[in-house]
Amino acid sequence: MEIYTLTDEKRRKILSKLKYNQIQTLSDFTMYEVKSEMITNNFIAASDWHLVDIQEDPFWKLRYTDNAPGKYVPKLKCYCGKTLRYQYVLESRNGKQLYLGKEHFMQHAGIPQKIANQIHERVNDIMIFRDEILVKYDRGERFPLKEYRILDKSGMLLEFGEDFSYKLRRFRDANLPLFHVDESRMLSKYRQIREANYALQRVLNREKFEDNHFLFRRILEKYIDDVKIKNLKDDAEWLKSVLNDCRLVEKNMESMLSISTNMTKEILKTDYIKPINVRLTSLSMNSIFKVRFRRILNSIKKSIYEKNEVDILLKKEEEKIVELNALQVQLYGKDAVQDYRDVKENRSIEEIIDSISEIKKKYEEHEKIKYKYIHLINTYINFYPVLINRLNEISDKEIMLFNNIESEYTKMLEEYKNYLG
Repeated sequence: MEIYTLTDEKRRKILSKLKYNQIQTLSDFTMYEVKSEMITNNFIAASDWHLVDIQEDPFWKLRYTDNAPGKYVPKLKCYCGKTLRYQYVLESRNGKQLYLGKEHFMQHAGIPQKIANQIHERVNDIMIFRDEILVKYDRGERFPLKEYRILDKSGMLLEFGEDFSYKLRRFRDANLPLFHVDESRMLSKYRQIREANYALQRVLNREKFEDNHFLFRRILEKYIDDVKIKNLKDDAEWLKSVLNDCRLVEKNMESMLSISTNMTKEILKTDYIKPINVRLTSLSMNSIFKVRFRRILNSIKKSIYEKNEVDILLKKEEEKIVELNALQVQLYGKDAVQDYRDVKENRSIEEIIDSISEIKKKYEEHEKIKYKYIHLINTYINFYPVLINRLNEISDKEIMLFNNIESEYTKMLEEYKNYLG
């Protein structure tokens, strides 16, 4: 492992290139290491005083804030008045605290000069953590954001624990490179995820199909990028089970499109392909992704598997019949004229005019659907007698004849005119 040590001058030169939050982040975590060793482990204890804190002025002799020139104002002082880079906080048994520099710290701690020097040198040794990061930053290295995002998406950051996750977030926000130990820990987990991704990608690649119509492959690749290591075996088995169906659905759609007329192709694209792709792209990469993906796959498989153009057209025209029926119920089941008769005394002329307008809109909508229906019937009557016979069976039972609709509509408007007169 390479050891990084900087002179004070070189350290200040690099620090002068950093922004406020970068310097503060470095200081916070460097001092955390210092305090962990010097205080938590009770590095020093004396009969009357013990060490309770070590403070640092991260902007020691730096004359700027966020790269803008400014007057340096020392933050830390010894009780004698001397400004400090490092301040040692001692506390007596009765709770009194002293804020000291190196020299006075040795005096009040009641420890030999040699031990005091070792303590101060140990603080400087821990600064190797900071110097390594500064050297990396100076040569252009930054926070490994791509790897961090993959860990975050996969949920693997939670496995680090709150302390290390917090440290990573702070270094990410400051865009600082990591200390080699921290970087190794993070990238080790990242490599595990990538190995899992590669294993699932190989499963995906073995199934030879592309997204010619549906977005199956694209969505599965997105899921693979977010996969969690602990579910690798289950994910691989699930992936194998759905890929064959994805390929069959693509092949079946391709076969139907290749033999369909232009009108049917538009129906397939509008009513089958587009809605499924919208549902696929709306999927969240969460714990129930696999269930929802399978549900979408099964729905389209059921809709088109082993169907031909007649089946597709029949379904479409039955939908139009339902639309026509719904409008007829609105026009003739309980129409606005009947409503008027029920509440005759309370209806204003404006309300009657609004009702006439509403009836006209419904009639115009009915005419548009009827036109499409007749156009399709005429288009396919010579090619698909089975389709026409089936539609006629439905129409005979459930659809009012078109000429009757026209006459009934005229009568309705006449009745309204009588009420208005």
